[in-house]
Order: sequence, then structure tokens, then C-alpha cells
Amino acid sequence: GHRATFACDLRDRERLSDEARAGGFWSYVCGTVLEVLDAYGDGEGCDYFRRGVAVRNYSTTLPTKKGLSSSAAVCVLIARCFNELYSLGMTTTDEMALAYRGESARTPSACGAMDQACAFGGGRAVVLTFDKGGSMDVREVECAGDICVLVGDLGRAKDTVTILASLQSAFKAGHEGALEAFGPKNEALMTRALDAIKKGDAQALGVVYTDAQRVFDSVGRELCPSE
Repeated sequence: GHRATFACDLRDRERLSDEARAGGFWSYVCGTVLEVLDAYGDGEGCDYFRRGVAVRNYSTTLPTKKGLSSSAAVCVLIARCFNELYSLGMTTTDEMALAYRGESARTPSACGAMDQACAFGGGRAVVLTFDKGGSMDVREVECAGDICVLVGDLGRAKDTVTILASLQSAFKAGHEGALEAFGPKNEALMTRALDAIKKGDAQALGVVYTDAQRVFDSVGRELCPSE
């Protein structure tokens, strides 16, 4: 399989910043490292972490550039590594928030704050609620039975950075279709999905997924035809 390595002195903030802004494979790692240094470092943000961090990802099972939150996953990974190695005392939601800032503020990706829920790990379902002020509430959802999700790789790629930029532009412009699809219609879909998860009803959840894709396609193709 493909192997790649990246090494950088934590004192070299310029290189970390350049790599994050470039939007390449290592941008998410560097963006999150910069957030850790700013939030928990002293002064230049380096002396406290003088031992550094070495991360060896020995197995990758989540495809990249498929809209499956691979960028959020690696951002959370870096945040958690620093948290565990240096006893920073971050809660899971703290790790989520830092990982989100690492991607959204440091890289070209205009991501939302939902994907970082991967911090809670597999086998758990959580629901995120946002208010107009931007604060987020996270709570775990009990599931009455196992729901197995099959992910198929169709061998295609999506430019999620372009998709997110197009959607955000539509929101800022007050696009009625986008506001309706990701506002009231999305809320209704979420209500149905939560009900299905609580009941452990995989079939009903699958129907919701299909309906959600239909709603997304109804506006997504218009807003971002290239993807």
C-alpha cells in the first residue's frame, strides 16, 4: 500500500502554517498541531511539548476524499495524541472543538463541526445540536439493537473542499433551496433518523438515508455541478 511520512520541528511554525494552508495530505495534521501549540503551549508553544509526538498510522481503512470525514478523523487523532501524551485534560468535546479549529481555521477546508463526532468512536451514536450563537450540545443516543452500516467504495473521488465552499456561498447568498433543504427538511429527517436509531430499526434508518440523499441532490447538483 501507499506509505508517506512527514516530520517537522514544532518550533518551525512557519513550515507548519505553510503546510496547513497548502491544503495537501498533511494540512489537517499541521493545522491541528498549530491549534494545540496555541491552546496549550507556553509562549512560543513549543517548550512544553519538547519531547514532540510521533504518530505511526499502521493501518488505514477509511477511504479519503469520499465524504466519510477522513480529515476530521485525522484531526481528532492528532488532538487526542497530544492530549493523552501530555495529560492536557481535554474532554472528548474539547478534542472535537480543537480538531474542528485545526481544520476550519488553518486549512482551506471550510468544514462544519459535525464530522468531529468521530471522536466518540465506533459503536456509539451521538446527536449534535447547534444554536444560532454557534454553541454545540452533544449527547449520546441509546440504540435498542445493532445497526450494521455497509460502506461501498465506488472508486470515485469528490472534492469536498469545493463542495463545502459552494454550500457556504449559497447560505451566505440566502439561496432558498439550500436554506430549506438544510433547515426545516434536515430537521425533519433528523427526527426520523433518531427515532429509527432509538428503536434499532435499520430498515427505517435506511429509508431516511435515501430520502436525505434525495433532498441533498435536489439542491446540491445545482449549487456544485462540478462535483
